Amino acid sequence: MTSTFRHLIASLGGFQLGYSLAIIASMLVFLSAEFSLSPSQEGLLSGALLIGALPGSILAGKSCNSLGRKKVQQLTAFIFFLGSLTLVYAHSLSTLFIGRIIQGIAGGAAAVVGPLYLAEIAPKEKRGTYVSFYQIALAFGILMAYGTGWLFSESQNWRAMCAMGIIPSLLHGFGFHYLLDSTPRETLTTLIQRPPSLFQELKNSKIRFFFFITIFLNAFQQITGIGAILAFTPIIFQNYGFDSPQTALLFTLLGGVVFFLATIKSLTLVDKMGRRPLLLKGIIGMIFFLSCATLSAFFPYKNWFISFALFGYITAFSLTFGPLPQLIISELFPRKLRSQALGVAITTSFLFNFITVSTFLNLSFSFSFSTTFAIYALLGTTAFYFTWKYLPETAESLLD
Repeated sequence: MTSTFRHLIASLGGFQLGYSLAIIASMLVFLSAEFSLSPSQEGLLSGALLIGALPGSILAGKSCNSLGRKKVQQLTAFIFFLGSLTLVYAHSLSTLFIGRIIQGIAGGAAAVVGPLYLAEIAPKEKRGTYVSFYQIALAFGILMAYGTGWLFSESQNWRAMCAMGIIPSLLHGFGFHYLLDSTPRETLTTLIQRPPSLFQELKNSKIRFFFFITIFLNAFQQITGIGAILAFTPIIFQNYGFDSPQTALLFTLLGGVVFFLATIKSLTLVDKMGRRPLLLKGIIGMIFFLSCATLSAFFPYKNWFISFALFGYITAFSLTFGPLPQLIISELFPRKLRSQALGVAITTSFLFNFITVSTFLNLSFSFSFSTTFAIYALLGTTAFYFTWKYLPETAESLLD
């Protein structure tokens, strides 16, 4: 079994999550008219995937130990398949919500088991690079979703956009049949004797401190706006002067290219610069470009200025705040607690992503897009202080 094939199949959960997260951006351009959606309904439909992701990540954090990493990967692929199929045949708003929630359950599980599996098959000196394969797959899924949206923009065939998501779920499920499980023997042995519990271990002050970092780091990853910007990029561009849906979707596709290329570039940085200094530099970049987005509406050629601001923000995020939190968490906690810690991290991330996505349009239309970007910039400043004050360097695992 070649290493390339193993990494490709192991990362497909990330691809499917990225595709599912981003395809709604293109779908909404046409769904809004067909189903007469209000801004609140658009936000909830985008966030429905994140509602499903909450129980998905919690269950995966436990099941990775009891069922093993391989079986959870295969179950994830099947649930993605079911969710995509539900969307293809949806004829009501409620069925669309159900399909998105099903996809979210799979996405939450993939976000836990994907980085965990990759971390456990990686040599220690290349762990950051290996885990980043998941983020690259997620970024490529986002790029493919934007590309699919643009491809079908003229026909307005949103069902075909959903159908394309079935293909990677089949490759993921069947491909994992040929991969080995990465569940450590000592984990399975411990489960027979006494299931390890992260929450019981919180009496250890060091574990409690790491748990505190897990919650806040993953909350800040989302409340600085990435989920909302990725979900509503076409709507943002349309409100800043790109009137044609095809043009808005084309610039959305360009944003996906930026996201993907910057994520690939992060591979060369995570194991060289150190986690903490790289994250601090990335947050500074995010704050700068969010500030530019705040001012975009007041400049001539505001459509081009917002493009510069959003592409810059996406670049800064993709290089740092995208791949680093899950990698940092996998390095903070000992192996017996790692899957549960990642479950908590991903649950936190999805919860705050849902809050961000579901409130973005209401905030932007009730006040202004500039106000919303200013809020994200302010929260980014808080994230910088937290990272500078509390986050240790984890390039060498602190507990292993």
